[in-house]
Amino acid sequence: FMADTNEDGIWDATFIMIGCLEETDDKTMMDFVNKIIDQRPKGGENAYFEENGNKYYTEMMQTGICAIMVEITEECFKQLIQTMPIAILLVAGIMFFFHRTFKILLIAGIPLLFSIIWTFGLITMTGIELSPIIVAAMPMLIGLSVDYSLHFANRIAEFKEKEKVLNR
Repeated sequence: FMADTNEDGIWDATFIMIGCLEETDDKTMMDFVNKIIDQRPKGGENAYFEENGNKYYTEMMQTGICAIMVEITEECFKQLIQTMPIAILLVAGIMFFFHRTFKILLIAGIPLLFSIIWTFGLITMTGIELSPIIVAAMPMLIGLSVDYSLHFANRIAEFKEKEKVLNR
């Protein structure tokens, strides 16, 4: 499909649809199409075609849901990698502030670490493609792990207080 979008008599937009015969993930498909686009002549005298003595320069790029999903997933993952260490440090700092012991950091940190390792390890081992929903699971894991760990740590602190009272 080709169109003259600004009605100047020159075709200035086209649509090329590519179909797959077998299941292919978005990233593989995008890499394949980008490779084809990159193999086209660029710049200078070779980046045009002639018609009726006129030179027409061309430019290609990918659009559509596939390209959008790959870009969103990559951006989400990049933001997650940047913000996760900050979130973990803030949570550790707040927990240390309230409990004043490094033991609580271990009690809360070990389940958090294991939940992240197990979840993303299983996702990697099973070959599941990363999506924004899967990337969003990381903050939820941090929140749930910290919540349950704090309940556990507070229960330990309560038992220690009761033990001190009973030993008096």
